[in-house]
Amino acid sequence: MSDTNNADWESASVVVVAGALNHASASNAYTLALAMDRIVGHVVVVAFNGEGSFELLSGELPVVTLSSVPEVIDWPVDAIINCSNTHTDSVTLCERVKKQQNSVWIERHDGNAAADSDEQWLLTNKKDNAVATIVPQPRLSRWREETSVNKYFVQQLETRLSGVALNRQPNFETNAGGSTGDEKRDVVMFWKQNDSGLYGRRSDMVAKYLASRRDIRQVLVVDAPIELQQLKKKRGDDNFDQNRFVYTGTVSTAFRQNDNGSIRRRVFCYKEAPDSTEGYLSFLEQRFHELGIDASKSLFWMYPKLQWGERIIEHFKPFKRVMDIVDDHRSWPGVSDKKKVELSKHYEALLGDADKVITNCLPVKLSMYQFHKDIALVPNGCELKPNAVEPTHLKSYEKLKAHKGPVLGFVGNLEAKIDDELLRKLAYALPNALIVLLGSTHANPDIRTLGELPNVLMTGVVPHKFVGAFVKRFDVGLVPHKKMALTENMNPLKVFVYLSHHIPVVATDVPNIAKFDYVWQTNDHDAFVEKVKQLTVNKSGLELNSNTFNEFIKRNSWDMRLAVVVDNVLSSTKDV
Repeated sequence: MSDTNNADWESASVVVVAGALNHASASNAYTLALAMDRIVGHVVVVAFNGEGSFELLSGELPVVTLSSVPEVIDWPVDAIINCSNTHTDSVTLCERVKKQQNSVWIERHDGNAAADSDEQWLLTNKKDNAVATIVPQPRLSRWREETSVNKYFVQQLETRLSGVALNRQPNFETNAGGSTGDEKRDVVMFWKQNDSGLYGRRSDMVAKYLASRRDIRQVLVVDAPIELQQLKKKRGDDNFDQNRFVYTGTVSTAFRQNDNGSIRRRVFCYKEAPDSTEGYLSFLEQRFHELGIDASKSLFWMYPKLQWGERIIEHFKPFKRVMDIVDDHRSWPGVSDKKKVELSKHYEALLGDADKVITNCLPVKLSMYQFHKDIALVPNGCELKPNAVEPTHLKSYEKLKAHKGPVLGFVGNLEAKIDDELLRKLAYALPNALIVLLGSTHANPDIRTLGELPNVLMTGVVPHKFVGAFVKRFDVGLVPHKKMALTENMNPLKVFVYLSHHIPVVATDVPNIAKFDYVWQTNDHDAFVEKVKQLTVNKSGLELNSNTFNEFIKRNSWDMRLAVVVDNVLSSTKDV
C-alpha cells in the first residue's frame, strides 16, 4: 500500500477513484483500472483510508491512499473515473479534478444501468480479460467533439494503444498556498524538423525524459515553422515517403491532437509574408501565455539548425539554454560552400553563449569546438521500457510474422548512406532469410528496387509506437551504412533500439557505433555477410545472455545519459 507522501509512482492520464478501502467498490475499481491500463496506459488508482484487503490487489498499478480530499490537484489528468458514486469524498475529488484540470468525469455504473449521460461508462468482463466499452456510439461522437481532452482520450481508446510514459509525480496539495509550483521549471524544446513523435528520435527521447523529472512542470515541443504551401505539398498516400506522415502529424499538432500528459506539441503553420518572423514570435508568445510558461524562468532546449533561432533567443531571453547538436549540417550531401558559411554563422550565434552544449558523437563535438569550448559528449541511449505495440493493421507485419526463417532487420530512413549493394549481396547469400527494411525512401527513391527481391520486405514508414513489434522479431539488427561525411558525423540511434529489444547487431566499419559484446563491425561486404550467417545459420556457439543485454541497457539508458547534464543545468544559477 502506498500513499502520496512516499509513493514512487508515475503520473497518470486516467485516475480511477475506488472510494473507501473497506468498500466493495475497491475491488471493482482495481479490475476496471487494469482494463483501462491495457487500453490507454498510465492509470492510477486513488482510494480513501479504511480497513480492507485492497493491498492484496496492488502491485501492477500505483495505488494512492488519501485521508482527505486535496484542495489542489496539480497534475494533468485526461479523465477521472468514479467507481463509488455514493462515496462523498470520491464525488468531491472528481468535482475538483474536473474543475481544476478540465478533465472528463465518467461515472461507472454496475449492472445494466441505463446510459443516461454522455459521460457514462459500462464495463463487461469476458473471462479474465476486462473490456471497456463506451455506449452508445452516437453519444461517443458528440463526446469526442466537445473538447480536445475528449478527442485525445477517445483516440487512445479507439486505437487501444498506450501513450508515452509520463513518469511525473503528481503533487497533491492540501491547500493552494502550499504549492511547490515555484520549484518546477517549464522546458520549451525547439525541434528542427516536422516529425516529432513519428520516429522516436533523440529529441523525442529527451522530451520523454525531461517530462519524467519531478522538477519539470511540463515540456512544450515546438516543431519547425512550416509555410502552408510547403505543408500542402506533403499531402499524399505513399507509405514509402515520410511526407504523408509529416503532413498528417503536423496537421494533428496544429489542432493540438498530439499532446500527451505533460508533453505538449505545437507548430507554427504560416502564409509567406514579409513579417513571418514577427508572426512566429507572436505565435510563441500566445502559446506560452496559454500554457502559463514564463520564458525568463524556463529552460530552452534547442536543436540547431533552427529557423529564426537567433531571434527566438534575443526576444525571449530564457532562463537557460541547452544546445543539443545531433547533426553537423555542413557535412550533409549537396551543401554548397555558401550554405556552409551561413550554417557556421548560425552555429556561432546559437552556441556562443549557450549555458550548455551537448553533442551525440565525438566528430560533431570536434566540429563544434570552434563555437563553444565546453561541450559535453552525450551519446544516444536505450529505452528502459520500449514500445512494442503490434500493428495488426499492417500487411507487412503479418508477412513478417508468417516468415519461418531468419529475419534480418533495418530501422531508419533509407537515404544515400545506405549501402544497397551490400543489402543485395546479403539477400542473395541468405535466400531463406527475410530482410525487413523499415523507413522512408523520400531521400533515395531508387533504393525501392530492393523490394523487387523475393526475400526483401520494404515496409515504408512505420510510426515509432509500432517499431518495437517489428524489432522484437529480428534475429539480427543491421547497420549497412556507407563510409561518408554524413555517417562520420552521426551516432546511429538504431543500434540502441536493437539492443533495447535484446537483438544482436552487425554494422559496417563506420565511426560512432556503440561498443558492446553483441555488436560486431566488419571491414567489407564479405565479412558483413559472413558474420550475419554465423549469427543466423551457423550459430557458431553464440549464446545471447539476457542479463548482459539488461546491464548494457541500464548503463546506457536515456536516464543515465541525461540526468547529470540536466541536474547541473537546473541547479546552477544564471550568471549576472
